[in-house]
Amino acid sequence: MLMTTRECAALMGVSSSWVRRHLSELPLVRLGRLIRFDKILLLEVINSRVSAGTRWKPERKLMIRHQLGEVILKGKKVKTWYGRFRQDIQTPFGVVRKQRRVRLGTLAELPTKNDARRKLAEILGAPPSTEMTFNELVDRWKTGTGRTYNPTTLLHYTNALRYVTPTFGARRISTINFDAISTFLSAQANVYSKSTIRSMKVVLGITLEYALRNEWIKSDPSDGVKLPKACCEDNLVKRNCLPAQQITDLVAVLSEPYSTFVAFMAETGARIGEAAGLRPEDFDGEFVHIQRRVYNGVVGKLKTKKSDRWVPVSAQLKRQMLAIAGEWIFCTRAGTPVDDGNMLRRHIYPACKSLGFTISGWHDLRHTFTTTLRKRGVHPAVISALVGHSKVDLAMNTYDRVDREDLLRSPGRDNRAARLLGQVLTLNRRQCAQNRRLIRGMRDKSSFA
Repeated sequence: MLMTTRECAALMGVSSSWVRRHLSELPLVRLGRLIRFDKILLLEVINSRVSAGTRWKPERKLMIRHQLGEVILKGKKVKTWYGRFRQDIQTPFGVVRKQRRVRLGTLAELPTKNDARRKLAEILGAPPSTEMTFNELVDRWKTGTGRTYNPTTLLHYTNALRYVTPTFGARRISTINFDAISTFLSAQANVYSKSTIRSMKVVLGITLEYALRNEWIKSDPSDGVKLPKACCEDNLVKRNCLPAQQITDLVAVLSEPYSTFVAFMAETGARIGEAAGLRPEDFDGEFVHIQRRVYNGVVGKLKTKKSDRWVPVSAQLKRQMLAIAGEWIFCTRAGTPVDDGNMLRRHIYPACKSLGFTISGWHDLRHTFTTTLRKRGVHPAVISALVGHSKVDLAMNTYDRVDREDLLRSPGRDNRAARLLGQVLTLNRRQCAQNRRLIRGMRDKSSFA
């Protein structure tokens, strides 16, 4: 049975060019210009070499091709040197070689062909460029590491990218440098708050670090970039600590289940998604088990391990929660968990406006809860356990607020002020008495004289 060169290469597991380079060692038959291989004899040769451990003759060495390119002088009015060469381009799928043409300079700038060749050699000495754009990098980053983040975290980064991609989206990542990122953040500081600027910086660092680890860039240009000191405060969300009377009035004017929902948020300091994810079976005596959350209508895991906790609920609030419960404690007419955005827009904001005060969002109730407990002298570790923080001091540093009432009630403030004032008055009285004695003595001396 005769085989073609391609069939022989497939049988031996080598390339067709390898077969052509080893024709002298293979059993072949020439039919004019055609070459055919005897399959039976070929198998015998292969088996004999394998059993004897005889190697095939070494292949000829391939010529190493040095990339020199060529220079061309073109133009009628202005003679200009151009360089033409092939360049290795780094892509997400490997290195590809593309034909390139670059402008080297005019004949006045490069008088001789050797000058043009030296200019081209400088360009060829540059490292391989990466033609991947930032938008392509973002797509690769989401595909490669998207599932390693919590859905809410990934959504936060995706939202932050909306501010970044208009500037860097179509730009090649190899051209993004430290100055470009610093200039971008400084310009955004005139429009956005510090927290938004921080999110932009974080997502830039994460995506560019992904490119660095894949060796698509040689260094991370975002490394060492600092946030601008002055940022726009117009769009900054200002949290409010609501007095007890305002919360009572808000609960009174709302309909169910929103009335009980606000009462639960104010009494427990739970996160909005945690409250929306409660079921009747989560109750156990005077406690309710927070073990899931609802985000964008999807039921999922909690934010952190510390978020899985038991929180106390008053008997009256528990009865009211079970009275309005369906499959979910706080549910819509369709039986699905309530939507936090719809509740704010359709019920909470209008009710607060009618009562004459404002609320920035659901987190205002969480801030109010932590501040109230602190004023009552509750230990920070207990506050952290109730709100589900991973760090004990997080509630004090992030959520707690100090108002004028706290300053007036600071321990020892009145006694300290009275003591200082008493010391000043005592010194003044002593000085005045001493002055009077001096004046009286001077008068006595003058009258005696």
